[in-house]
Parts: sequence; C-alpha cells; structure tokens
Amino acid sequence: MKRLTLKKLIVISQSESRSLEVPFEDGLNIIWGENKTGKSSIIKSIFTTLGCECKRVETDWKKLISAYLLFFKYGERKF
Repeated sequence: MKRLTLKKLIVISQSESRSLEVPFEDGLNIIWGENKTGKSSIIKSIFTTLGCECKRVETDWKKLISAYLLFFKYGERKF
C-alpha cells in the first residue's frame, strides 16, 4: 500500500511580502502554539493545496495568500 507523506509546505503572501516554510519530518508531526499564530492556516493551506474546499474559511485569510507549494511523496514518487 502506498503512503502519502508530506515533506514541506511553502505559503507565499505577496500582499504582505513574506512567505512561510513549514518542514515536515518522517513520522508524527504536531502543530501547536498560542492562539492566532497560524496553526489553522497551515492546515487550511494543506487542504487547499490538495484541492479541498475549506468551509468556514475567513475571507481575509484567502485574500492574503498568493500561492501554496506542497512537497510530498506518494509511495516512492516525489511531487
């Protein structure tokens, strides 16, 4: 059985002139932090990049993000 493994997420915001790179390690990855530090934004970015429509998404969040890049492995193939 092939496994989908997330390797890295890059979120780019041209309006804020910044980007965020989130690396993922092999095994379990836990995202934690204080309120309003971007935990939900990371999850929404992953789902959006995979083609999912996130319900209850704040319109401000969608306007801030210019591009999402998700690096992952499926079986032995890298994407």
